[in-house]
Amino acid sequence: MNTTDKKFRRRAEARPDEVLDAALELFIEKGFASTRVEDIAKRAGLSKGTVYLYFPSKEALLEGLVRRVARLQSGRCRIWPSSKAIRACPSPCWCIRCKICSDPNNLAVPRLILREIMNFPAIAELYRREVLGKVIPALTALVARGVASGQLRKSIRK
Repeated sequence: MNTTDKKFRRRAEARPDEVLDAALELFIEKGFASTRVEDIAKRAGLSKGTVYLYFPSKEALLEGLVRRVARLQSGRCRIWPSSKAIRACPSPCWCIRCKICSDPNNLAVPRLILREIMNFPAIAELYRREVLGKVIPALTALVARGVASGQLRKSIRK
Protein backbone atom coordinates (compact mmCIF):
# COMPACT_ATOMS: atom_id res chain seq x y z
CA MET A 1 0.00 0.00 0.00
CA ASN A 2 1.47 3.36 -0.94
CA THR A 3 1.32 6.52 1.19
CA THR A 4 -1.46 8.01 -0.95
CA ASP A 5 -3.77 5.13 0.01
CA LYS A 6 -3.03 5.66 3.73
CA LYS A 7 -3.69 9.38 3.43
CA PHE A 8 -7.02 8.78 1.67
CA ARG A 9 -8.13 6.25 4.30
CA ARG A 10 -7.18 8.53 7.15
CA ARG A 11 -9.13 11.37 5.55
CA ALA A 12 -12.16 9.15 4.96
CA GLU A 13 -12.14 8.15 8.64
CA ALA A 14 -11.97 11.82 9.64
CA ARG A 15 -14.84 12.92 7.41
CA PRO A 16 -17.67 12.39 9.90
CA ASP A 17 -15.91 14.68 12.38
CA GLU A 18 -15.16 17.21 9.62
CA VAL A 19 -18.85 17.22 8.71
CA LEU A 20 -19.86 17.60 12.37
CA ASP A 21 -17.36 20.45 12.84
CA ALA A 22 -18.79 22.27 9.81
CA ALA A 23 -22.37 21.63 10.95
CA LEU A 24 -21.69 22.94 14.44
CA GLU A 25 -20.01 26.09 13.12
CA LEU A 26 -23.00 26.81 10.89
CA PHE A 27 -25.59 25.91 13.53
CA ILE A 28 -23.90 28.41 15.84
CA GLU A 29 -23.64 31.10 13.14
CA LYS A 30 -27.00 30.71 11.40
CA GLY A 31 -29.11 28.53 13.67
CA PHE A 32 -30.25 25.00 13.02
CA ALA A 33 -33.34 25.88 10.98
CA SER A 34 -31.49 28.32 8.69
CA THR A 35 -28.59 25.98 7.96
CA ARG A 36 -28.89 23.88 4.82
CA VAL A 37 -27.07 20.59 4.21
CA GLU A 38 -25.58 22.24 1.11
CA ASP A 39 -24.01 24.88 3.38
CA ILE A 40 -22.55 22.20 5.62
CA ALA A 41 -21.13 20.31 2.65
CA LYS A 42 -19.54 23.46 1.27
CA ARG A 43 -18.02 24.37 4.67
CA ALA A 44 -16.63 20.82 5.02
CA GLY A 45 -15.29 20.84 1.45
CA LEU A 46 -17.47 17.91 0.42
CA SER A 47 -20.41 17.26 -1.84
CA LYS A 48 -23.94 17.21 -0.47
CA GLY A 49 -24.13 13.51 -1.34
CA THR A 50 -21.05 12.78 0.76
CA VAL A 51 -22.65 14.45 3.78
CA TYR A 52 -25.72 12.25 3.32
CA LEU A 53 -23.42 9.22 3.09
CA TYR A 54 -22.44 9.81 6.72
CA PHE A 55 -25.58 11.50 8.07
CA PRO A 56 -28.98 10.73 6.50
CA SER A 57 -30.57 14.00 7.65
CA LYS A 58 -29.87 17.34 9.27
CA GLU A 59 -31.40 15.96 12.48
CA ALA A 60 -28.90 13.08 12.31
CA LEU A 61 -26.14 15.70 12.30
CA LEU A 62 -27.52 17.21 15.50
CA GLU A 63 -27.72 13.74 17.00
CA GLY A 64 -24.12 13.13 15.89
CA LEU A 65 -23.01 16.27 17.72
CA VAL A 66 -24.68 15.07 20.93
CA ARG A 67 -23.14 11.61 20.62
CA ARG A 68 -19.69 13.08 19.98
CA VAL A 69 -19.86 15.24 23.14
CA ALA A 70 -21.07 12.22 25.12
CA ARG A 71 -18.26 10.07 23.73
CA LEU A 72 -15.63 12.70 24.51
CA GLN A 73 -16.90 13.27 28.05
CA SER A 74 -17.17 9.61 28.94
CA GLY A 75 -13.74 8.87 27.51
CA ARG A 76 -11.68 11.69 28.95
CA CYS A 77 -13.35 13.60 31.77
CA ARG A 78 -12.07 12.84 35.24
CA ILE A 79 -14.12 14.04 38.17
CA TRP A 80 -12.07 15.62 40.98
CA PRO A 81 -12.47 13.78 44.27
CA SER A 82 -12.57 16.98 46.33
CA SER A 83 -14.38 20.24 46.86
CA LYS A 84 -11.82 21.95 44.58
CA ALA A 85 -14.04 20.91 41.71
CA ILE A 86 -16.99 22.93 42.86
CA ARG A 87 -14.93 26.02 43.71
CA ALA A 88 -12.54 25.97 40.76
CA CYS A 89 -14.43 24.98 37.64
CA PRO A 90 -17.42 26.96 36.35
CA SER A 91 -18.29 24.44 33.64
CA PRO A 92 -21.26 22.07 33.90
CA CYS A 93 -19.12 18.97 34.44
CA TRP A 94 -16.41 19.67 37.00
CA CYS A 95 -13.33 18.05 35.57
CA ILE A 96 -9.56 18.24 35.56
CA ARG A 97 -6.94 18.02 32.86
CA CYS A 98 -9.37 17.90 29.98
CA LYS A 99 -10.15 20.46 27.37
CA ILE A 100 -13.60 19.03 26.72
CA CYS A 101 -15.54 21.22 29.11
CA SER A 102 -13.62 24.35 28.20
CA ASP A 103 -13.85 23.81 24.42
CA PRO A 104 -16.32 26.41 23.08
CA ASN A 105 -17.54 23.96 20.45
CA ASN A 106 -18.48 21.39 23.08
CA LEU A 107 -20.10 24.06 25.23
CA ALA A 108 -22.11 25.19 22.20
CA VAL A 109 -23.88 21.83 21.91
CA PRO A 110 -26.02 22.21 25.08
CA ARG A 111 -26.94 25.74 24.03
CA LEU A 112 -27.93 24.45 20.61
CA ILE A 113 -30.03 21.70 22.21
CA LEU A 114 -31.78 24.26 24.42
CA ARG A 115 -32.60 26.42 21.38
CA GLU A 116 -34.01 23.45 19.47
CA ILE A 117 -35.72 21.55 22.30
CA MET A 118 -39.24 22.49 21.23
CA ASN A 119 -38.70 21.42 17.62
CA PHE A 120 -36.65 18.29 18.33
CA PRO A 121 -37.62 16.76 21.70
CA ALA A 122 -36.02 13.44 20.72
CA ILE A 123 -32.62 15.14 20.42
CA ALA A 124 -33.11 16.77 23.83
CA GLU A 125 -33.97 13.36 25.29
CA LEU A 126 -30.84 11.90 23.68
CA TYR A 127 -28.74 14.66 25.30
CA ARG A 128 -30.40 14.04 28.66
CA ARG A 129 -29.75 10.31 28.43
CA GLU A 130 -26.28 10.26 26.86
CA VAL A 131 -24.68 13.31 28.50
CA LEU A 132 -26.59 14.44 31.57
CA GLY A 133 -27.47 10.88 32.52
CA LYS A 134 -23.76 10.21 32.95
CA VAL A 135 -22.58 13.54 34.34
CA ILE A 136 -25.25 13.99 37.03
CA PRO A 137 -24.59 10.63 38.77
CA ALA A 138 -20.85 11.40 38.74
CA LEU A 139 -21.49 14.80 40.31
CA THR A 140 -23.83 13.28 42.88
CA ALA A 141 -21.13 10.78 43.83
CA LEU A 142 -18.56 13.59 43.99
CA VAL A 143 -20.68 15.57 46.44
CA ALA A 144 -21.42 12.45 48.51
CA ARG A 145 -17.68 11.69 48.75
CA GLY A 146 -17.02 15.30 49.72
CA VAL A 147 -19.62 15.15 52.50
CA ALA A 148 -18.36 11.76 53.70
CA SER A 149 -14.75 12.98 53.85
CA GLY A 150 -15.68 16.25 55.57
CA GLN A 151 -14.55 18.42 52.65
CA LEU A 152 -18.13 19.56 52.07
CA ARG A 153 -20.83 20.35 54.59
CA LYS A 154 -24.13 18.61 54.38
CA SER A 155 -26.82 21.13 53.54
CA ILE A 156 -29.32 21.77 56.30
CA ARG A 157 -32.75 22.80 55.02
CA LYS A 158 -35.48 24.05 57.29
